[in-house]
Amino acid sequence: MEKKINKNRGRIASPIFISSDFGKLEEKIKTAKRKGAEIIELRIDSYPGIKISEVRKLKKILEKRKLPAIFTIRAKEEGGRFYFPEEKKLKLIREGIRLGFEYLDVELTFLEKMKIGLSSLKRNPKTKIILSYHNFKNTLKIGDLRKIKKRMSAFGPDIIKIAVFSQGEETNRAVLRLIREAKKQGENIIGIAMGKKGKEARIKGLSAGNYLDYFAISRKESTAPGQILLSFLKADKSKEIQKLREKIDGIDEKIINLISERKKIASKLGKLKRESGIPILDRKREEAVLRQAKRTARRKKVDPSLAEKILKLLIKDAKKSEK
Repeated sequence: MEKKINKNRGRIASPIFISSDFGKLEEKIKTAKRKGAEIIELRIDSYPGIKISEVRKLKKILEKRKLPAIFTIRAKEEGGRFYFPEEKKLKLIREGIRLGFEYLDVELTFLEKMKIGLSSLKRNPKTKIILSYHNFKNTLKIGDLRKIKKRMSAFGPDIIKIAVFSQGEETNRAVLRLIREAKKQGENIIGIAMGKKGKEARIKGLSAGNYLDYFAISRKESTAPGQILLSFLKADKSKEIQKLREKIDGIDEKIINLISERKKIASKLGKLKRESGIPILDRKREEAVLRQAKRTARRKKVDPSLAEKILKLLIKDAKKSEK
């Protein structure tokens, strides 16, 4: 499996059902991007009459919008909209890889049914293969998920996707544990707890190590039970922004308090210097303070010139206090 790029959170993918109306598709992509989608999942399974030439048009549309895409033909028994004959599906998959779609989703069951490996898909270094597994019925524990993951790893995909229907807290814990284990092992994984009971696990999964998760632009475009809308993330980001702003306000207040304390100390120091007959100005001391500030700034990964400017202002103010 491909090593994951270090990120603070997983990426946001938005599924879109396609049809012969590519103009409408462009509008959906535009909406998804505006709402925060970083990747588009093209659900080819919603358009059973698609032709190879139209797959090429799809690629051009995505290139125009400058959004990476997941090329997906979901099997009907795993949540797809329409049935695709295996040979047609294989032909379309190979075309998606040939065209260099950034990601291509293929089910574990499809490979096992066709008795083929990923090498049969004529892999392209530009396309990351997402090997996926979906279970809407069984209650799966961590041991079950590990076995499924091991089975999938044998095929050598770039990313493993395991989506199971959440029966509650036990399923959620198992999915999150699987994600964290994969992250520790340096593997790319998409662990999803489907259904309303899995909502909390989906949100936590993004920061726990999930490569990505799926968020719909609308209920109509939702591709799995319990899938969260992009609008929820936007609202959640607003709360996060407000919290970070409050933290900055708190830091600003501490800075002002420290400056006030520094002025008081400088005033006392000035008084002691005058009583002792020591000159107020001390160039060597100033230079030493500035050198130390720049060294500390470099260690803390702060621009040394910024630290120097701030310290010069504080020194200038201190001189006034010492007089």
